[in-house]
Amino acid sequence: MTNEDYEMIEAYMNNELTGDDLQQFQQRLSADEEFAKEVNLYGFINDNMKTSIQHQTQRQQLNKTLTQLGNQHFKIQKEKSKIVSFNRFKWLAAAAAVFAIIISVYLLTNQNQLSSQQLYTEHAKYNSISFERGNTDSALLIPVKFYNSKNYAAAIPFFETYLKQYPANTEIALTLNICRIETGLYDNAINGLDSIIAKQNAFLYQAQWLKALAYLKQDKKEECKNILEQIPPEADTYAEAQSLLKRLK
Repeated sequence: MTNEDYEMIEAYMNNELTGDDLQQFQQRLSADEEFAKEVNLYGFINDNMKTSIQHQTQRQQLNKTLTQLGNQHFKIQKEKSKIVSFNRFKWLAAAAAVFAIIISVYLLTNQNQLSSQQLYTEHAKYNSISFERGNTDSALLIPVKFYNSKNYAAAIPFFETYLKQYPANTEIALTLNICRIETGLYDNAINGLDSIIAKQNAFLYQAQWLKALAYLKQDKKEECKNILEQIPPEADTYAEAQSLLKRLK
């Protein structure tokens, strides 16, 4: 590893790489396993340093706050109360109620007129990944950080490298395909989800739901509806799939 390598890694961690530099860096991450390990290690050390500094800053802020509270302990400030006219309050309440009714009617009238992208945004609710302390795989620290901050493009090469070593980790495979959907790599996402669906395991229905969302994001409504209709009542995603299906009909 050269000084230039470490400068590139630092720029990548700070989201400062763009264009060809970013593409070449991500390609190297996927192709060079040793380089990927170095990037993970660098990120791990960097995060721990930031955490240490943050804790020190928090302690300093706490001391400052306690000092201020001590200085103000015997100092009582009287605030002037604001009197709101009862009639004005009633008028504002009535206006708010009428406005709420208008909005409700508008939403009910127009809920079926949303675009595919709007429907996708409404239904694509991806939870952050969290690990129990002590059970975190160090190889996942950096991609999970990128994923949780919605930097999906940066997370992809790390997840791909991880799955080359641990192809049986279906949960990470689902996460990778979420990143692909979010970054427009639809064919890769659908192929990856089809592989999960073919296994008929515990992640089957989640993979079907994500595949439907991948089609929806591309405005392929018929393909999306076809997948939604395959999700059975016992699936955790059934209620949401039926809700989306009604919006598409």
